[in-house]
Amino acid sequence: MDDPERPLVRAAISHVTDERPMGGAHFRRLVRKRVNQIDDALEAFAIAQDAESAHRLRIRTKKARYLAELLDQVWPDKVAIVLATLRPMQEVLGSLHDADVRVARLSLFSGRVSEHEQGMLSLLVTGGRERDQGMMEAATLILHWQTEHVLRGLKRLFSKDETATP
Repeated sequence: MDDPERPLVRAAISHVTDERPMGGAHFRRLVRKRVNQIDDALEAFAIAQDAESAHRLRIRTKKARYLAELLDQVWPDKVAIVLATLRPMQEVLGSLHDADVRVARLSLFSGRVSEHEQGMLSLLVTGGRERDQGMMEAATLILHWQTEHVLRGLKRLFSKDETATP
């Protein structure tokens, strides 16, 4: 089912030129800026591989995805590519973040666990395994993004040349 507002949005935007503050050039630059921020966070995460850098990468990926969703009515084909690229990374990083938070919170209590509370230690071990799994999934996606130059392709997708391909 087609969105009934889509033609209205396209009609409203059709007269906007690239020279205006909210024109196409502005949003293309903004998308490229968000992708550059992901790239920077990706490099930091690849080096540190800690909860903080993973969280930063997750937030930057989320912001880029939200921006893309906002532009869906203007560039539906381009946005579909961006969303198909960013969603899996955001999901993996979200699961990794959940595991990081769980491990951190359970670690606070691990020193005070009596023999009757061994279930908490079991949760801590499970959380560690979930984090390891999340790291492996993130590493796999990052390796794919790096070897296939995925972020460079997303930036090209929003270059001045409307015919550019990823």
